[in-house]
Amino acid sequence: MSSIEIKDLRHTYYNPHTRQQVLALDGVNLTVGDGEFVTVVGPSGCGKSTLLYLIAGLVRPSSGEIRVDGRVVSGPGSDRGMVFQEIAILPWRTVRQNIAHGLEIQGVAREVRETIVKRYVDLCGLNGFEDKYPYELSGGMRQRVAVARTLASNPKVVLMDEPFAALDAQTRITLAQELHRISLATSPTIIFVTHNVEEALYLGDKVVIMSRRPGRVKSIVSVPVPRAKRTYEDVMGNPELEEIRQFIFNAIREEVMGSVSDDGEVRSFDEVQGDSSKGRRRWWQILLHRTILSALGVAIVAGGYAVKGALDAPKKLDPDVLAAVRRGEPVRVVVHFQFPVEDFHIRYLQSYGTVGAVTSHEIQLQRVMPQQLLKLAGHYWVERVESDRGG
Repeated sequence: MSSIEIKDLRHTYYNPHTRQQVLALDGVNLTVGDGEFVTVVGPSGCGKSTLLYLIAGLVRPSSGEIRVDGRVVSGPGSDRGMVFQEIAILPWRTVRQNIAHGLEIQGVAREVRETIVKRYVDLCGLNGFEDKYPYELSGGMRQRVAVARTLASNPKVVLMDEPFAALDAQTRITLAQELHRISLATSPTIIFVTHNVEEALYLGDKVVIMSRRPGRVKSIVSVPVPRAKRTYEDVMGNPELEEIRQFIFNAIREEVMGSVSDDGEVRSFDEVQGDSSKGRRRWWQILLHRTILSALGVAIVAGGYAVKGALDAPKKLDPDVLAAVRRGEPVRVVVHFQFPVEDFHIRYLQSYGTVGAVTSHEIQLQRVMPQQLLKLAGHYWVERVESDRGG
């Protein structure tokens, strides 16, 4: 286990396409305790991955300081291991050999290596696949190998850069549950970057919310349910966690919309809730006077989205699907998404038909009634709807 201290961290990089200096991180201050699991969320481009590369020592900061166990990070080290979003295992090595790779570099004796590899094969659910090559494994299994290889080297700090982002929603949840179990068994200090708020809440002791670029620590939320007692279902069913989930989601949305002033102050969930309670009477008076205007504004915006969605919907349906709409026949379709598929998409689409295969940006839907197709295509997050010719 190991502690991490980040003080006044600032990083600028050169963009060769625009030929300009880009300020990625500015004034980041963060402390991570021994054995703590910290998840990091924030809008795209806010410097989450850059933060991990800096802690790993793969990139040197423009200014500021990072310390691991009191020692300044000046480059890569065996005390820090990283799991990348892209599956970075060696294709010419078997599962067993991939997991042992870091141990070989460290000069660990063969007998000890074999014992360690066996332990992580067991922990990561890779039994029976020890002698398989990466091309013989699914994406989820390959990412398990990447996690096992990192943990087998026994780093004090594990840095994970959206390791499950490329996986379908169901595999992603399964691996999150596996990582939760493994982290409780091995107790390393982990910093885990993700775009998935539910994943961040499920895995983390605390959630760090980053501002838009240049990235700063906007807020830090402690998760009240101990990790040892937490289940994935808690994130969706526990009212207290649901309130925090909404807080995190709204904080990120504010940054994406660019509606927040940057005062550099780090505010916790409790502080925001406390301020809300103190000012509730004053805000109630203001809202009372603005209710009619607000309701009118919401109605106009919602109506605009509804009209635009209705106008765009037919354009998103391929000719076969449009023909089925005219015939009034139930159809099998593949729904393509503008964004990565999340859990709520799967649950929501169950009201339209029977959900089949799910991938990162697609959901197969069976027995969809034709009158529902235009409504489905009208959602802004639906890119297009195609006939499932494979069905």
